[in-house]
Amino acid sequence: MEQNKGTGDKPNHGDQQESVYSYGVSGIEERHGHVPLWLWGVAVVLVLWGVYYLIANWSPPA
Repeated sequence: MEQNKGTGDKPNHGDQQESVYSYGVSGIEERHGHVPLWLWGVAVVLVLWGVYYLIANWSPPA
């Protein structure tokens, strides 16, 4: 089996080829990936906190 370029841990399955963009001299490679659920949770909590903070602190005093 042929290995994916740069990973060495997942086999390459025909039509599921991964496109890799390399940033030349730095050696950084960009490829498609997924975002973990915990990171989505952090993003949602930060947005909700931002909306709360906006309403609580930018509203005129009652």
